Amino acid sequence: PVKNIVIVPREINLKMAINTNKKEIIKITNKGSTSKTLSVHQTNLDKMVILGNTSLTVAPGETKELEVIFVALNETGIFTGKIIIGGYDILVTLNIKTKLLLFDSNIVVLNRDYKVSQGSELKTKVNLIPMGDKERLDVTLNYVIKNYAGKVYLTQSETVLVEDEVEFKRNFGTGMLPLGDYIIGLELVYPGGVAPSSAHFEVVQRSLEDIFGIILFILVVGILIIAILIIMLLIKKRKKKENSST
Repeated sequence: PVKNIVIVPREINLKMAINTNKKEIIKITNKGSTSKTLSVHQTNLDKMVILGNTSLTVAPGETKELEVIFVALNETGIFTGKIIIGGYDILVTLNIKTKLLLFDSNIVVLNRDYKVSQGSELKTKVNLIPMGDKERLDVTLNYVIKNYAGKVYLTQSETVLVEDEVEFKRNFGTGMLPLGDYIIGLELVYPGGVAPSSAHFEVVQRSLEDIFGIILFILVVGILIIAILIIMLLIKKRKKKENSST
């Protein structure tokens, strides 16, 4: 990446209805002492983003605004990609829903700082929100973990009966996901509609604290097993002694 460049925001997560568009502004600030010319392009967002420029020249101390238009096509779902400015990645997620919604959904990552140690669980909170008149309805919840190149690593589904707004927690095994940025996506599917939502998280290397926790857990389990075996052995000896004395 080009040095001394500050870009805001570094992540864009939008909810949009099919066949609509939305304008967003990205601010690029040059904190250096010389002018910088930055290339602007996207990956994995073909036909879903219109970039105002393919390059920008930013003078020292200057802040420039890049106008970006996101386009929701006529397909519902969760779409990921990147806008890359001067080698800096802006992570993009588009949650494309049907226009008339009976329900809305929201998923939030609960892990501290949205970081998950490699091999640990991803912890989330889910909200399902009925819109308009009350209606008891079975809805399907489709979960997905994917990266910003669109590669899918996990899919999972469940059916839930919804009448009022409901909130619950769901944990997901991440196996050995490669280090990097991902989204956990949720599609709430009901007859005639889809309401998607998503949240970003990052898989990071295990910390010494995590490793120590695992070692401590193994030691505690080992001590418990040894204690149980010793107790069983003592009970067996006692019974044997009682039998021999009768």
